[in-house]
Amino acid sequence: MHTSRNDNGVILIVEDDANLASLTGEWLVRRGFAVDYAHDGIEALNLVGAQRYDAILLDVTLPRMNGVEVCRQLRAAAHPVAPILMLSALNTLDAKLAGLGAGADDYLIKPFAPAELGARIDALLRRSRAEVAKEIIALDDLRVDPGTGCVTRAGRELPVLPVGLKILATLMRHHPRVVTRAELQSAIWGSRLPRSDSLRSHMYQLRRTLNDGFDEHLIVTMPGTGFRLRAPRPDEPLSG
Repeated sequence: MHTSRNDNGVILIVEDDANLASLTGEWLVRRGFAVDYAHDGIEALNLVGAQRYDAILLDVTLPRMNGVEVCRQLRAAAHPVAPILMLSALNTLDAKLAGLGAGADDYLIKPFAPAELGARIDALLRRSRAEVAKEIIALDDLRVDPGTGCVTRAGRELPVLPVGLKILATLMRHHPRVVTRAELQSAIWGSRLPRSDSLRSHMYQLRRTLNDGFDEHLIVTMPGTGFRLRAPRPDEPLSG
């Protein structure tokens, strides 16, 4: 649950040191950010899979799964993930290369001055927002903005949940090709798949949201294969 709401964005702090996490979070809130907390690597993956963040502050030394592996799994997912600033007391070249090699956007050594943390976050947000602002995925009257999470159909904004947004963006990027269940699961959860058939329930919810008030159903199930959006129009090129 976010500690506050504002216009600056939402930052996830992944840190097992409760005191440091609290101090960092309070400082960010004073700067106008909303803050979420994860105290181990698994909790971080679950939070990022369920909601959108503008930036992630990721400690390297974490219980259950270290920060380098968390970063690697986030980057392996076939969907946009917020910029990641890795925080660590390990001030060695090998440690920095491991973090950046796993997909971190920046690496900051502990202890750090709040002013430097703020400057690093500002730089990451400027780059990230400039990039995501360029991508709008459109198909007929359906439009998806992966950067803001906004989904509209026939000009009406639809309340698509974060996991549903990943499913929809993946289907739209690959349209008209069929997207397999394995591809969708990888786009949502990376290599760490849930034990239950969570894809079924998320797909059901997404379909209800997309179809509410419309005659044409957009998502088609291909038995034994996967899913695709509705068949391409006669004048659409087959690609993917």
